[in-house]
Amino acid sequence: MHMDSLSPQTVSLESETHTTVRVLVGQPAWEASDWDQPNQLYGLANIDRATAWLNSFLEKARETKCNIVVLPELSVPESLIPIIVAWSSQTNALVIGGSHYVQTSSGYISRSPIISSGKQHYVEKIHPAPAEVSPQKGDGLISGKIVTKFTNTPIGTFGVLICSDYLKDDVKSLLPLGELDALFVISFQRDSRKYYKRIDIDVEDHAHGVYVFYANNVLEGGADGRSALFGLTDMLYTDQLASQLGTPEMVPQPLVNLGPKDDFFIVDVDTINRRPATPRTVDTRPNVVLVERGACFAQLPKGVIRNSFVPPDFLGSQMQSTEDRIQAHCRKQIAKHGLNDEEWVKALSSMYFLVALAHDLRLTDTDEYGLLLDNFLSHFRFKHNDTIDLLDDKVLVTPEENQHIRVAMEEEDRSDPYFTATQKTRASSVNMALMHRNYLYGVALGIASRHNSRLMRTIRDSTIQHLIYGRNPTTTDSAGGWHPYRVPWVTARILVSLGLADLSDRPDVTGIDEVIDSGLKSLVTRLDPEGFWRSGVGLWVSNWECTALCLEAFLISDRRKTYRPIIDAVVGHVLARRDEWLSNDPNFLSEESANESLASALVASVVLRLGRSYTLSETLVPLNIRNDLLGYLQNCLEEIEGHHRLSPRQFCTVPQLIAYCASATKD
Repeated sequence: MHMDSLSPQTVSLESETHTTVRVLVGQPAWEASDWDQPNQLYGLANIDRATAWLNSFLEKARETKCNIVVLPELSVPESLIPIIVAWSSQTNALVIGGSHYVQTSSGYISRSPIISSGKQHYVEKIHPAPAEVSPQKGDGLISGKIVTKFTNTPIGTFGVLICSDYLKDDVKSLLPLGELDALFVISFQRDSRKYYKRIDIDVEDHAHGVYVFYANNVLEGGADGRSALFGLTDMLYTDQLASQLGTPEMVPQPLVNLGPKDDFFIVDVDTINRRPATPRTVDTRPNVVLVERGACFAQLPKGVIRNSFVPPDFLGSQMQSTEDRIQAHCRKQIAKHGLNDEEWVKALSSMYFLVALAHDLRLTDTDEYGLLLDNFLSHFRFKHNDTIDLLDDKVLVTPEENQHIRVAMEEEDRSDPYFTATQKTRASSVNMALMHRNYLYGVALGIASRHNSRLMRTIRDSTIQHLIYGRNPTTTDSAGGWHPYRVPWVTARILVSLGLADLSDRPDVTGIDEVIDSGLKSLVTRLDPEGFWRSGVGLWVSNWECTALCLEAFLISDRRKTYRPIIDAVVGHVLARRDEWLSNDPNFLSEESANESLASALVASVVLRLGRSYTLSETLVPLNIRNDLLGYLQNCLEEIEGHHRLSPRQFCTVPQLIAYCASATKD
């Protein structure tokens, strides 16, 4: 392979480097009957045994508080990766998760999942071994294209090379090896001696010192084990470590390796003192400490796959069927009520979600959709100068709503000093009429943007005139976004609608883009240090619902890449605290429980949609968590189907719930 065809990349794991890191290297042992060879590529067929090995290593790592777990090539089938993701999320540990084959549009590649605090990245194998290639088109392995270096990690800067890649200088030079603090070589190798020799030379030649972890499998005639750690340490400690080697006959000798009855070792390595200073002083200390070496494997009962880290329903086929069931529930509800249900269309916000449903469920050619749009138009007075007025007698279906929100704000200010710290964010400073109108114009813009007709363009332009250029009072906030600054979900809803709108025909599109940028930046500044957005209206809208709406603003925006660190951080916080918003079964029989259930559904939907927008190699939402979120959405729909008397606080609650379920699962 030519180096020009390889793409080096650097991935930051956004972690502090520890002074000392504890690493477990696992070495599973297999039998020939554990393997199968579809498409001329060997893969583990004995999932029970693979699961038992994986659980044994992870449990040992949990008991001993390891920071890093290293597993060898092909030792973890792709279907078991959710186990590692869940474990890593719980422990904040880093796992080099073996490797597996995956089919791409060009053919099969080999890749290794690198999972840090539950987040996944992948390393590709560049040079297939001779046994992995095939003379038959479509079978065997093709070369990967990306060489990845990881920075800002617990062990410093590191790379991962899959088996034969380590023997190729082109891959090592692209990392490059000289910049690494650690290298993980994962293999399925019958003769480890060639690796020992190369690693020993690389360690000796490294300018500032490098640790090389070699992880191999055991299979008679296929892999000889001898997993090891190579590095430099003071000769005083080298001799002591040599006396503890599992296979001392191996030459050159590593600092640590495994014997024929071992399946793991655990070491503490000093990330600062990687190349000990000479000559020795009174302050000289060992930079590598062997914590434990031995056997931890415990066979699970036959047929058992379930474990303590993930629920048993993590298979992709089950996830897909759940998505299909959710779509079926959504269609059933709309078939039952229709798009123009007389209760639902009493509020503009309800119509916003019904229009979204019509598009997501492909119902825009129906008569009901036309009636829905006509109903929407009846909320406006069209004027001779191509402008509109909202008809207040139609819009304010619940005139006491503003007062309820005001009371909720005041109660919040009395119990929590967060918003009373400045005059601007106090409840007394909020113009309730302007807040309500900003929200309604944002909703109207979102509806009008989905249908291209002269009247809808008139509404689009009039709502933009109000939202962008409105004066007396000014509709926008001086710090970005819209009034009131205290209530970020108003800004979020407007940003979502602007993101849906085609503004290419407007001469002021550049200026509108600047307002959108300013609004997104204002959401960033309003983010709570704990990783969520406060709703600003007490319990009327929960903080979780507000967080979902703000995340949706970034999702709909075409600026996702710009704000990706913020999205990653917030989603990470949300998922880490999901026991706070996903712990209760959905319930719509009281206003309070309906509000909580709706908030949970919104968070689940937006997180799922954000996860779909990421590439496969950069998964935002682990598979087992996606299943939990999909399961919750399905439970919500089943709950509203099972009761005829629901008690939502607002007309839009049920349409909003169905819309967010549909958007989370649409094709």
